[in-house]
Amino acid sequence: MNGFLPLFPPSRTHPARKVQSMLLIRSLALATALLASTPLLAAPVDAQSIAEIGERMLRDRAQSQADVLGAEIAVRVPTLASRAADAPCKPEVFLPPSSRSWGKTQIGLRCADSNWTVRLPAEVSLTATIPVPTRPIKAGSVLAQGDWTLTELDVAGWTRGVTVDEQSLAGSRVTRPLRAGEPIPPDALTSAARMGVGEQVRVLLIGKGFTVRSAGEIVQQSTVGGSARVKLESGRTVSGTLRADKQIEVHL
Repeated sequence: MNGFLPLFPPSRTHPARKVQSMLLIRSLALATALLASTPLLAAPVDAQSIAEIGERMLRDRAQSQADVLGAEIAVRVPTLASRAADAPCKPEVFLPPSSRSWGKTQIGLRCADSNWTVRLPAEVSLTATIPVPTRPIKAGSVLAQGDWTLTELDVAGWTRGVTVDEQSLAGSRVTRPLRAGEPIPPDALTSAARMGVGEQVRVLLIGKGFTVRSAGEIVQQSTVGGSARVKLESGRTVSGTLRADKQIEVHL
């Protein structure tokens, strides 16, 4: 030794403090690693907006048919919002290609970045005012005024289709039995015979205790069983009913 003491003697770390420091460093490193590996929480899914998108898609798909029928559309997808809220992503709404445009159908949810896909039941109703039979009608019958009445029904479930134009019913022949109060399928009728303007017809003028036969000319297009206007040889115009034998029956 040279006889001099050091100005700053070397510090000595207590063993317990050294262990505590090492544990603290390791804890900080572990916490940093965990933060780096934990994904950020995604923004919550707006399930109600997704449900509204799905309902709008179903409504748009059925709109053309509703326009033909003059119908009002109503859409029900009871579980769409809740399933959208449970999705592991912000789901995309889609319409399965095999699903129907109206009635009982389906709508789907899927995630673009995974295999998560669900199909949910949906219902699209089309409420329209249509003619329905007032009584059971047998096959072979010819429809006439009074055989039907207009009523409001949900026609979406009638897969055979429905007749909406009551003007086409008079004189049509029924090819299969019709039930009272149910829509009339177009394939259950054969078109009524029609007579156009200018066609020559025989006219039966029926009064109390007499019948007079005359000739005339149709002045408006008419169907069998429906109203017909005819101009007689005398120049007088009368209204009657066009019969299946293409004679006009006029009750005086």
